[in-house]
Amino acid sequence: MTIRIKLSEVADALDMQPAESCFLLDKRTGKIVMLSDEVMHAVEEEDLDDLLAECPEWQKDEYKAARGYLDREDDFAALPDPFEIDEYRMMERFSLALEDERMSDELYDAIKGRGAFRMFKSTIHRLGIQQRWYDYRDAELVALAKEWCEREGIEFTED
Repeated sequence: MTIRIKLSEVADALDMQPAESCFLLDKRTGKIVMLSDEVMHAVEEEDLDDLLAECPEWQKDEYKAARGYLDREDDFAALPDPFEIDEYRMMERFSLALEDERMSDELYDAIKGRGAFRMFKSTIHRLGIQQRWYDYRDAELVALAKEWCEREGIEFTED
């Protein structure tokens, strides 16, 4: 059975990926699951039935998914991690792509040195271009999701 996923679902997962966790696509079901490092470590070290008896109801699916991943790694594909997403480079490209040279220079200068992310956010708000940034970032995440699907041989729809 061939699965087909929505690019927007992959892009949304890329957008909200917290530290100390990863997103995986279960290639059998087409479902994207988030697994925390803590849960992965627990499932590696302890019996799943014991963990399920002790964990809250809302966390049971994550434990089961972690066990499934450890038992059948080939059935899962890891989504790009924050290092592959490289939001700093994305901010740099956005800054250089601005047609207004003054804005471009100001924004590019803002991301050099310490506090680059905070300075970038502050500058886009001051310049009134935050929506342009969010649209650009969303498009970049969708493009990254598409690249990933193609690389993994996963069929997708563009919504």
